[in-house]
Amino acid sequence: MKKITTKSIISLIGIGLICAILIAGNIICYLFNGVITDFLCGGGSTLGTGALAESDELCREIGKEGIVLLKNGNVAGGKKSLPLSADLKKVNVFGWAATDAGFVTIGVGSGSSPIYKEREVTFLGGLKEAGI
Repeated sequence: MKKITTKSIISLIGIGLICAILIAGNIICYLFNGVITDFLCGGGSTLGTGALAESDELCREIGKEGIVLLKNGNVAGGKKSLPLSADLKKVNVFGWAATDAGFVTIGVGSGSSPIYKEREVTFLGGLKEAGI
């Protein structure tokens, strides 16, 4: 049988003490998470109207510069497929991701803020707004 020494007892007490301190610190941080977040993040969790307007402008600029939807190739009869003709009133939408249930415009975290929900335009909603 192995002999228990004073050194091993002190080591076990030290390990137990460290674990107790970590658990207590975790509980304290959980209880005061709002205060800690306000202190570290400056106390504001909502975007002002100026910041929201600037972010909208930036998103539009990025969209104009970088979004490519379709290749405008020749279709039957030598016509280009884009722009869509003004008399077009119906299009086929394929796949679950193109429906309102599958069209995800935002993620989680800061992107799931309720201020974006009222401004959200779904894929089918956008087609309807365009009269298609």
